[in-house]
Amino acid sequence: MSKYSRAVKPLYLLLFLTILTLIRPSFENVTMEKVEGIYQQQMSTFLLVSTVKTCLAVMEGSTVGFSFVVKGDLQVGDAFQTVYDFVDRIWEMLFYSLLLVTAYKTILETGLMNIFLYLAWAGFALSEIYL
Repeated sequence: MSKYSRAVKPLYLLLFLTILTLIRPSFENVTMEKVEGIYQQQMSTFLLVSTVKTCLAVMEGSTVGFSFVVKGDLQVGDAFQTVYDFVDRIWEMLFYSLLLVTAYKTILETGLMNIFLYLAWAGFALSEIYL
């Protein structure tokens, strides 16, 4: 590694952190509006899939009894098991995506992004001192 490439890498990081610090406030309002829109869309989709999942769970657990000559039970819900599993996977993906959007929204609303940015600056300073 040449001495010039070792000196240039911290300059790129310093430039990136400086630009990020300067432009972040101007994009904060636009970002909050977009995150709020995505949150509302995710929530409505999640509630719809939750309703479908609940209905399928009820149908999946149902049985039909009959007694003509022989008394027996027919489990109708087995026909819905594959559809229920598919909807359950979709529900899990929507749940985790909603969790991530909520976490990002919380980070933006509480100002934790500022703390993360200051930690990045501190990490840069410490890496220059000790490395």
